[in-house]
Amino acid sequence: MKKILLSALLITTSITASAVPNFWNYGYVNMGYSEAYIVNTKKQSLAIDCYNDERDSEHDHGVSFESGKKDYWSGDDNTSISFLLDGKKVVYAPSSTLTRSGSNTWNEFVKGIAKARKIEVYVNDRKKAIFRPKKASIKQVADLPKECSASF
Repeated sequence: MKKILLSALLITTSITASAVPNFWNYGYVNMGYSEAYIVNTKKQSLAIDCYNDERDSEHDHGVSFESGKKDYWSGDDNTSISFLLDGKKVVYAPSSTLTRSGSNTWNEFVKGIAKARKIEVYVNDRKKAIFRPKKASIKQVADLPKECSASF
């Protein structure tokens, strides 16, 4: 699992260097994974990693956030990643989607983030970043709730 997550983080890091700020990008990475990612003007990145085959403890959906030299992953038990969407709704990236609660939390997260015009990122209850997706780019992730859903 860590090797797969590391490769996804490395791909995200290499993409970050050349990404257009505040514009969602979405595509297939490899081995059943797809990824939606966005970079802000401070070169911080947010990636939503979707495992499109059967999920298990080695293969699961997740969120990675990179700020400077620090990387955070929702699957890390010591990291809590939450989001304030459009200043109105709080959603969370669960550490696992393999439980009913985790699946429900994940589905609420992808549904909300796919529509948000302003995304505030909190790591361990500290505000770390703001992303303001361009309206046209939100169409890139419109199918995220359907393509990256979790079911228990």
